[in-house]
Amino acid sequence: MKKSDVAFYFVVEGARLEQQALFLASTLRDHNQIATLIAYVPETSDLTPATTRFLAACDCDIRPLPQPDGVWKKPYPHGNKIFAAAQPRDEPVSVFLDTDMIACRPFELSALPGENEVAVVPEGVASWGKDDDRWERAYAHFGLEVPTEKVRLTRGRRRLFYPYFNAGMVAFRTHDLVDGQTFGALWQATAQEADWSLAVGGKRPWLDQITLPLAISRFGFRHKVLDDVYNLPIARRAHDPSLNPVLLHYHRLRYLDAWPQGQSAFQSVIARLPSGDHAQFIEDCAATGFRPALL
Repeated sequence: MKKSDVAFYFVVEGARLEQQALFLASTLRDHNQIATLIAYVPETSDLTPATTRFLAACDCDIRPLPQPDGVWKKPYPHGNKIFAAAQPRDEPVSVFLDTDMIACRPFELSALPGENEVAVVPEGVASWGKDDDRWERAYAHFGLEVPTEKVRLTRGRRRLFYPYFNAGMVAFRTHDLVDGQTFGALWQATAQEADWSLAVGGKRPWLDQITLPLAISRFGFRHKVLDDVYNLPIARRAHDPSLNPVLLHYHRLRYLDAWPQGQSAFQSVIARLPSGDHAQFIEDCAATGFRPALL
């Protein structure tokens, strides 16, 4: 991975995401030393000076995230990831990450998407569209046949299901264009159309995950299914030493207590924080239920 080949990007808005951003930026920089890191901040929000300094210490760019009017039928905070996907970047590969993640080892070159591919990890369970009728109507709305290919969900019974992916990690080639538009822009257009005009129920909060496979199919992309170590959810999940995650998706900091990777992530942040900020950071972690040991 050469410098500027890959951009890892995420969204930071509000105190909780600022706290999580410290963990994500620090661990990404530990394991992907020459990649570009980008924190998008919605134009309606501001970072604290301490977070700004910390991200700078991680060599993480801070960029404003436009909040265009009229995109969503009603407010949709999850849509910030789609707005971020649609932003221009110079790096050949863009990797979106939910902010509530930590990097545990390098992102392997073999996991990066090829031409006209979108690299994704299947969702854990069928959180939307358990009834075939919803998917049939969704694909038909865009003039598409329902895919015959199934993917294996990653939790519970690990059932075979329609292409349905966890939108916490989405990687695509930045300069693969359809009618002059990037995949991120095409995803945004698909999500906007679905929000306003697709007559199916329960679209929120799943609109991002519903429209991700729709955008892939609609514009001739292929999905590249990655192992769940590239987006490993651990909420209410006991530590499994047989797993070796690349990206650990913890949802709430307290769930890191059970995983040694959480301790490593804590130490990574402590190592980059000014010593005068340690006490407040430890107090803030404890307030979430995450109480790592001090080495």
